[in-house]
Amino acid sequence: MSDTPKYYVTTAIDYVNGVPHLGHAFEKIGADVLIRYKRMTGHDTWLVVGSDEHSQSVEKEAKAKDMTPEAYSDSMVPRFLATTRASSAASSVPAASSTTRSASWSTASARST
Repeated sequence: MSDTPKYYVTTAIDYVNGVPHLGHAFEKIGADVLIRYKRMTGHDTWLVVGSDEHSQSVEKEAKAKDMTPEAYSDSMVPRFLATTRASSAASSVPAASSTTRSASWSTASARST
C-alpha cells in the first residue's frame, strides 16, 4: 500500500437543463485550484464531477425538444465540458465522450499523481 497521502474533491452535480454559466465555472475553478495545490504538495488527487440527467427540469427540457432525457443530457455534456476547459480547469477535468455512457460527464472522474 502506498504511503502517498490522498486528496479527493467532489463538486456538486450540474443540472444540464440549460447552458452552463459563470456559477458552474466558478465551482470548477475552485476545485481545480484545490487539486493543483494538493498535487504540488505530493498528494495523490482525485476530482469527481458529474451531472444530473434524472431531474424533472431535464425531463421537461428533453420533452420540449422531443428527446429522451438521456439523449438531451448527452447533447448538453459537450457544452459543460467546454465551459470547464475554457475556465482553465482543463488539467483536472477528464476528457469525456457524450456518446459513451461509461465515460460520460455523468460518471467522469479524474485521478492524477
